[in-house]
This record gives sequence, structure tokens and C-alpha cells, in this order.
Amino acid sequence: MCYRILKQYKEALNDYNVLIKLDENNIKAYENRALCYRILEQYKEALDDYNKILETNGEIDLSSILFQRAKMKECLKLYDEAISDYNCAINLDNTNWEIYYRKALCKKKKQQYNEAIADFDIAIQLNNTYSFSYFLKGDCKRILSKYKEAIADFDKAIELNSKEWIIYFYRAKCKAELKNYKEAIKDFDKAIEIDDKSDILYICRSQCLAEIKQYKEALDDCNRAIQINDQDSYYYFVRCAIKDELEELEEFPDIEGM
Repeated sequence: MCYRILKQYKEALNDYNVLIKLDENNIKAYENRALCYRILEQYKEALDDYNKILETNGEIDLSSILFQRAKMKECLKLYDEAISDYNCAINLDNTNWEIYYRKALCKKKKQQYNEAIADFDIAIQLNNTYSFSYFLKGDCKRILSKYKEAIADFDKAIELNSKEWIIYFYRAKCKAELKNYKEAIKDFDKAIEIDDKSDILYICRSQCLAEIKQYKEALDDCNRAIQINDQDSYYYFVRCAIKDELEELEEFPDIEGM
């Protein structure tokens, strides 16, 4: 236990191994060892321990153990099995918002977006203060091309947590899809304030700037994206397109007013 508290998880594993060898029915030892495996990203080993706990006849919090086992299955991309465990956990305890949230994540990974939205909704009903429930629900709606609804969810996520660039990024993408480029640019600006090392932010803002014919600014952003990541061929394609527009504008300066 002391090793685990000190975050010396490998040393803790050694002690739990000895303890389990001496008492193979020690449920707490399996539970703590599973936690160490989980932190060390040894999900298969953690899953084995949760299976062992469920095989015992000891007194356990069944909903909690099913929930923990489901998370290991989720980490192993066994989404159907994870969802099954989450459903069993919900049948035992339908007040835990995180179970619905994790199940929604699995549904999202399986591209079952409407079902994921339904589970995110329940998670939000049980806990309306977790920003990523709104963000991920919004992302499902974005994928379904429900851009206005997605923006409303992103608005709420930002209201709860204004320090995550990715929320501004996806809200900006929705605004761009609605051709609201100036508002999208504002969101890209905010995202870049939070993380100015992300090439995807610059290339997306570049494209919005180009849409409103601010080609010089668009070129600057494109150059910045390439400076950060010079391995993406699409960025060079975008830069060529912007340069073509600039050259045409310089050759025919009156064309913009036509």
C-alpha cells in the first residue's frame, strides 16, 4: 500500500504478487494490483485481476468492479464487451454519471453517434458540471452535420472550461461549415492563444482567412503550419492555392471589387 501511495507501482506489484501467493482469495490485493496494472497501462493484466475478483465468493461492490472491468475492456478496444459490462453496472447503480459517460465513449468509438448522444444526455442529467460530456456530445452532433446543435454544446463546454483549445477548435470547424468564417477565425484565434504549437490550428485558420479573401494573412498562417509540421503534403497544396489567389489578385487588382 505504501509503495502505491508513493507511486512506486512496480514495487507495489511485487508486494501484491507475494500477498496474493500467500492468500489467493484476498480481494483487496487483486483490486489494488489491478489499479497498479491500470496505471502502468497493462490493461490485460488488470482485466485478469478484475475477472478473478468477480469469480470469488467474497463481498464486493459488484457495480464498481464491473465498471472497472469495463474500462479495461474499453482500453483494449473490446467495445461491445465493455458496453455489456457498463449496462450490467447501470442495472445495479443507475446514479453513477461516469458509467453512462464511459458507455457513450464506447458508442462513439463504434460510430453509433445517436446512441452515444443519448448516453451523454443521461450523464449530463446526473452531472451537469463536466465539460467533456458536452464537448463529446457536441462532437457527435458535428459528425452528424448538426452544426448549430453542436455549437450549442460546445458553448456550454467552454462555459464550464475555457482552457481547452480543442473545444474552440471544433466549435470553429462547425462555424466554418456554416460559412460563418469571421466567427470561426475568432475561435481559432482563441485556440491558438491556448496552444500556439498546433499546426492544424494554423492551417484551418488559414483556410478561413482565404475564404474571406485575406490571402496574405492566410499565407502567413499556412507558412506557420508548415514550419511546425513540414511532413503534411496537404499543407503545401493549400499554400499553392493561396499563392495562386495572391498572384491573380496582384495581376488583376480590380477583380476583388467585381
